[in-house]
This record gives sequence, C-alpha cells and structure tokens, in this order.
Amino acid sequence: MKTLGVIGAGSFARFGVEAVAELKDVVLAAVAAPTPSHRKQVIEVWRARRRALGFKDYHRPVEEYSDGVQLVMDPNIDLVWVAVPPHLQPIMAKRTLEASKLLLLEKPGATHPSLLEPIIKKQSAAGCVNLVQRNMLPYRLLKTLLEQQAFGKIDALFVVNYAKAPPKNHWFWDRHKSGGVLVEHGVHFFDLASWLLSSDPVKVTLQEDHVGKAMAVVEYHHVKAVFYHAFILEEGEEYQFVELVGDRGRVRVRGWVPTKMEIHTKLSDIALFLKETVEKIPEEAHLPPYKLTKKEDHWELVVEDSRSAYMAAIRLNFIALLKGLSCPSLEDAFKALKVATGII
Repeated sequence: MKTLGVIGAGSFARFGVEAVAELKDVVLAAVAAPTPSHRKQVIEVWRARRRALGFKDYHRPVEEYSDGVQLVMDPNIDLVWVAVPPHLQPIMAKRTLEASKLLLLEKPGATHPSLLEPIIKKQSAAGCVNLVQRNMLPYRLLKTLLEQQAFGKIDALFVVNYAKAPPKNHWFWDRHKSGGVLVEHGVHFFDLASWLLSSDPVKVTLQEDHVGKAMAVVEYHHVKAVFYHAFILEEGEEYQFVELVGDRGRVRVRGWVPTKMEIHTKLSDIALFLKETVEKIPEEAHLPPYKLTKKEDHWELVVEDSRSAYMAAIRLNFIALLKGLSCPSLEDAFKALKVATGII
C-alpha cells in the first residue's frame, strides 16, 4: 500500500483524486493547500469515491497542510502529486525528489525549460510528468500502427484545438504563472508528436501574437507538424483534432480527450492490433468501453466516455510510477518545454 500526498486543491486536483481513488493499493494520506475549505473538498471527493467503490478505508484520516513543503517532509508519504499552477511546480518537484519520494508532476513542469533542467540533473528518485495524451487508447493504437508502418512514409502532422476560454480571472491568462498557451497546453501535443514519431524536433517556429491564440510549426526528421491552439470560444462546442498523413494512408483523431479515430490504411487486421494494444494496458487503469467498426473505406474507433478516458489516462501514469513502468519523464517534459519556448 502506497500513501499519496496531493499538493494543490483546485478543480483538477479534485478530478484527479477521484480517478486515483480507484487504485486499491493507493490511499490518500495528506493534502496541502492554503485554503482549508479547498483541502476538505479534495478529501471529500476521495472519500466519496472510495465509499462508492466499497473500499473500507474511505474514512481513513487525512492530514492537512497549508504548505506543500510541510507535506513533502511528512515521513508517512510515499508518493507526491504536485497539482499546482506551472510557476509553482519546479520548487515542489525539487523538494519532493530531495526527500526521495516518488513524484507525479503536473504538466508542464515549469514555465521555462531552464527551471526544470537543474532538477533533472540532480534527480534522485523516480518521477513522472502527467502528460496524458500518450495514455489515451486512440493514440496507443496509433503508436502500434505506426510501428507497423500502416501509413507508409509520414509526411505531415496537424494539431488543431479550438477550446473554451477559461474565466478571465484564471491564472491561465497570467503568463508569469502559466507560461502562455504553448507552455501550459501545447506541451501535451509536443510530447505526443515526439512519442508518436520517435523523433526529437530539429527546428521550431512560434507565433503567439494574440492572447489565447498560438501556433507552432515544428520540423522533425522528415516530418513537418503544425500545432494551432485557440482558447477563444465563449459558447458552442469545442473542436479539436490530430491528423497524421502518410503516402499510404492517414488517420484523424477527434477530441482533446480523443473519443473518435478514423483510420485509412491498407492493413486489414486493425482489430488484432487494437487487441494487442489493449493487452499491454494494465487492467487497473479501467479503460472505458470502446468499439472498433469497419466502414466502407476506413476503420473507426469510438471511445464512449471522455471523462472516464481522461481518468484512465491519469491512472496509467500513477500505475507506471508505482510499478516502475515507462511513463512521461521529467526529461520528456523538458524537451516539450524547449519546443514550447522555441529553444531547439
């Protein structure tokens, strides 16, 4: 049994502890945040989920701290999840690793790569960064298909993200706290692209001339990629997709949490590759229901519940960290931050 300490008590911390509460070998032992009512909300979400799942430890006492450093120094904590805004992440990560505790660091890890680099050089304990896109089932399948050269030689990758604007008083709009659109949000897809293409970028051009809008053109070895993000929608549905194009096929994945995947390839055994992909995912991740269908000219994978898919992706990083499996590392986050800030 591993004891979990959570630093941060915002809406995402509440969402995350609800996801992690499904892991029977993890118990919430402490929460750190300045506001007592926020700490109690996180604890109540955890207890409600554990109780609903039938775990008898749902009433276990949880320590409360006003400061993350106090939590890190608690000798009863095995694993620390740093879920605070980006400008606060490096110092909490540094303190956690210095205390030789397991670290799950919320993305992006810092507002600039120079703030993360010294932590990596002195890293003395296992750490993962919560870059969740590579944990989503459609992208896991896409990685498998790329290894099978299902789309031939890859020519281009496109990422488009039209999203709802956070409230005007949210720290997202303060570049000192968030690092800007490409740092706070874009790192998800810079990491995803490098992972899918098995390639580090060789050239990057950034354009961020409007509050809430940003674009990056990134060259990988033999592949060009365009990333466009716009947090401008006040109403209506969000629109996101990732499209990869090769000389023998293409694929489009829809949704920030991907729920639909359209696969155009000459390979006929997609169902087999999906089965192999799923078998590599630990059962305790609790993937949501999904369905693969053969259409007239393509295959279609549908994931039924985006919220459950997001939670499963978070659980996968916790599982990987606890079991010593591969997960997005601090080095991966550092590389994504370099792209986000144009340092190649």
